[in-house]
Amino acid sequence: VKHYYTEMIKIMLTTGMRIGELGALTWGDIDFVKKVIHISKTYTCDYYSGVKESRITSPKTLNSNREIPFFGETAELFLKWKEKVETKRKELGNQRWRLPENLGDLVFVSALGSPISRHLAEHTFRQIVKEINAIRLDKARREGKQYEPMPSINPHACRHTFATRCLEKGMDPRVVQSIMGHSSYETTCSYSHVLEDLRKKETEKVGNFLD
Repeated sequence: VKHYYTEMIKIMLTTGMRIGELGALTWGDIDFVKKVIHISKTYTCDYYSGVKESRITSPKTLNSNREIPFFGETAELFLKWKEKVETKRKELGNQRWRLPENLGDLVFVSALGSPISRHLAEHTFRQIVKEINAIRLDKARREGKQYEPMPSINPHACRHTFATRCLEKGMDPRVVQSIMGHSSYETTCSYSHVLEDLRKKETEKVGNFLD
């Protein structure tokens, strides 16, 4: 499914950023020469006395302040996204572009220029899953097969997938911990249990190996 947020979601999968860190990221945080992303702030959007307020603040823990290296196609994805946003901004014009000046030059914004909040990200993921399931249902009907819907996905699943893939590819857990910004080593190692469970399930599929 092609979607406006395709590059953003792929970047979430290749960086392991938290949704608040993603929302607060500015172009000045991305070093295309050293190929690293500087994480030093987080974006929040809440209602205070009935008034919506967007804020960019420091992360809750010191471990959250970190550098995330580029993996694979990360640089290309950022550049594609930048081109997409600039095109949208030109189409709408500065009068209709919704990005507040006080939030700076945010990397990730909606098609109207709004900051990416947790609510918007969750809505986007629900919409994508809905579109994928519509395609699956149509295909199942055409082929006379049983319809198997894709389960709902939370944006945090991208962070979870990133950590799991890093460990799956043999990356040292300490390095994964620093990239993820985990406060404890135990949190990082908890992802290794996912790999153990997966290996067990895949092994059980084989049955008697010499049959």
